[in-house]
Order: sequence, then C-alpha cells, then structure tokens
Amino acid sequence: MKRKQTKQTGKTGTQKRAAAASVLALTVLLSNVPVHAENATAVTETEAGSSTAGDTKAEETGTDAPETGAAEDATAGENDPATPEAPGEVPAGDAETTPGEAPAEVPTDAPAPEEIPAVPSVEALQIMQDSPIKITEILYDADGSDDGTEFLEISNLGTKTVDISGYMIGDEETRGGGEGMFAFPQGTKLAPGQSITIAQSSLINKAKYRYTPDFELPPVEQYNPQDDPDVPNLLPTDWATGTIVMANGGDDVLLMDDKYNVLDYVPYIKDTTFNGKKVKAAKPLNNLGESLQRIKQTGDASVDFYSLFPSPGTWSDKEPEEPDFGPSDSLIITEVMNDPLFDESTGEFVEITNISDKAIDISGYLIGDEETKGGSEGMHAFPPGTIIQPYQPIVVARYADGIVERHQTKPDFEIFESMDDVPQMLPTKWATGSLYLANSGDHVILADPERASLTPWYTAMPNSRK
Repeated sequence: MKRKQTKQTGKTGTQKRAAAASVLALTVLLSNVPVHAENATAVTETEAGSSTAGDTKAEETGTDAPETGAAEDATAGENDPATPEAPGEVPAGDAETTPGEAPAEVPTDAPAPEEIPAVPSVEALQIMQDSPIKITEILYDADGSDDGTEFLEISNLGTKTVDISGYMIGDEETRGGGEGMFAFPQGTKLAPGQSITIAQSSLINKAKYRYTPDFELPPVEQYNPQDDPDVPNLLPTDWATGTIVMANGGDDVLLMDDKYNVLDYVPYIKDTTFNGKKVKAAKPLNNLGESLQRIKQTGDASVDFYSLFPSPGTWSDKEPEEPDFGPSDSLIITEVMNDPLFDESTGEFVEITNISDKAIDISGYLIGDEETKGGSEGMHAFPPGTIIQPYQPIVVARYADGIVERHQTKPDFEIFESMDDVPQMLPTKWATGSLYLANSGDHVILADPERASLTPWYTAMPNSRK
C-alpha cells in the first residue's frame, strides 16, 4: 500500500501512535465528527438550574478512587500506554525479577489486559451506544477571560438511576497526556432526566452564571484559585497530569466509565480564516460566551450539538429554530471527518451530496483544501464519467481501507490507492500536495472545472451526516 508524506497537524505522530495504542482506541465512536462551534442558532435563554450531586466536599485524602477492570501485567513495562491503571491505584507486592531488571508492578486481582485491536471492537461501540449518560453541554469560550468560567454538563437520558462513581470526564484522550481527566467520587448517582455540572471554579461560575454547580475541579491557581467548601471536587486520576481547560480553537471532551470504556466523545472546532478573512456562521447571541449543547441523540456530534445560550444544570431535546441561510447550490459538502482519534492519515474523509432533483456530471470537479494555485495542500479531481444522482451522497477518503476498517462500508473514491475496487481521485496542477485536514481548523473547497468555487466549507459552518 502506498503512503505519502503528510503535512503537520495539531497532534504529532508520536501522540497519534500513543492514542492508537491506548485503551481509548477501543471505544471511539466512529460516527462522531467535530462540532462546529460557530453553528449558532437563535433560541430563548433557558433558566439555569442544577441538581445537587453532593452535600459536602470530597476530601483529597482517604476518598475511594474508581477501580479498574484491567491491571498491568507483571511482565509489562510500567509505562505501557496500552494498559490503563485505575485512578489513584497503588501497586501492591513485589514482582520476581531477573538480575539487572527493575522490579515490575504486580497485577491486582483484576484480569490481565487483553490485546488491543487496531480498531474499536463491536462490543466497545455497543457499550457507548447503550450508555444513557451523555455529555449535554460544553461551555468552552466565556465572554472575557475564560479562567474559571468554563463548565461541563452530563445528563442521564435513560429511564433508570445510574451510579457514576468512578466515571471520568476530561479533555485528554491519550493516557499520560498533559490535559485533564477527573473522576466522580464514590456515591455519585444520576437519576433519570437529571443533569449535573462540573465547573472549573465553583465560585467563579456562581458569580458569572448565577447557579451552583454540582462539582468543581481541584484547585489550580490560574483556573480555580479559591476552593468552594460547599461544592465537592472531582478526583484526580492517573490518566492525565493536567487540568481541564477547553481550547477556544478546538478540543475534545471524553466521558469514560470506571473500566475506561468511552461512553461519550465530543470533538469540536471553531472558525478559521479563508483568503485572509475571518468567517463566522452567525453573530454571538449573548454576552455569556459560546456553549455547545446536545439537542439530538443521533450519535453524530456535528448533528447533535448546537451553539446556544449557556444553561448549566438543564437539558432539553427541543430543537432550536434554524436560521435562514437562503437557497443552496445543488452540490454541497455535507460531512467532513478531519480529526479521527487514531491513525489520522487513514481515517479522514469528505462527503458531498447532490441536493437537487437532477443528475449532475461532476467529471473534472475539484475537491481539496488548497485555495491558492500552486500551494502545497491538496486539490483532487473526479475522474471522467462521474455522475452524481439526485440526493446521492459521495464519500472521498484518503484511504479506502481505513474507512472500511472503521465504518464497514466502502467510500466512493480514494485519494491514495489502497483497494483495487475503489476508484482513485486524479491529481491536478492546482496544488502540489494532498488533502489532509488540520485538527486546529481548516477548510474544504468544492469547485467546478473552471475553478469557480461552488461550496467553500469552513470549520465554522454547519454540516450534517446523511
């Protein structure tokens, strides 16, 4: 299989390989694509409310940490990224060693870790799909300073009470990384329909949004300089070394159970520049900041989340009124996967759709991420005889075999040859590189053969999965 050199993205190759080797790679929801944070829609502000998840502050010492169902193997290196440890777990006993070897950690009573497959297992995906506990709001970009003002919200969308003791939430997808991942203390339960919020700083959130969060993060000078004795802390874990700070330009939020199964995963990205101009989908509707809120439950983050007024502690499935963007072109870009969690070079794809009632010959049409002729990014052409039928979607992947592994379906075209029965896109003189989307923000362009852009797609604009 051919592989070409790829351009730099927001994550290094080392980090990607580490993520692929971690338990997290087992349970990534493959249908999730990044939420576009500027997909603002007009709604009525919801009164903030919150249910109480604890009456007293969890003590920093002596608090039970969540247990894990997979212990490190006695013969494995203690830094093996494929074998997660339970938050706060302390290895016990001494392992037998050979001369010159450092003592290895002795496994606990938990079963030995299984071999990690290259792609998420069906069982792991089913665990995520069956979980009623979901991330329902992310306040990532407050008006003014973000320090201490951010919060996350999770909700029980099921019909039974769930004990979430030991469940973890944070923005670090790679074990041992420098972002944050914290656990809920023992005895934390979530009733049907109940929502709980986790604030960077309880006192700052109280002053900013006029509500009391259910939990706050452990004190950190910049983001939570003063601990609130009336609001319990989440507990640190050995998954990550930092705190939760949601990047305004794009980040990820993960919710895991105490066995490191990913129950929900929400990536998001913000607007970027195109031809030197800032692009926004809509003007801000409030002075409280940008809050992403789950409205639908399709399993596709780009469809499920809207940018709305902050409403900590409440969740509603009422869909906001869509703004009128005017008439659409017959060909539009309907989905972009720019940030797969593992092996990014083989997981990216772009989907276009004919939204008219007539077939269109798109032979020679261009798609890529290079807006300047002669640039080093990518612009690829559809081969002769390519007809897109009315309301038909077409998927263009970097590598077809990567899409088959993840989604069990073949794309219509691929950029690099990996499967004999999937046609390749053609190179063009417009650009010298290949389509490879930056995690921190990029754009995709669909153009006719005369290079007149039909549908520029920006990270700020909404997309949908068909």
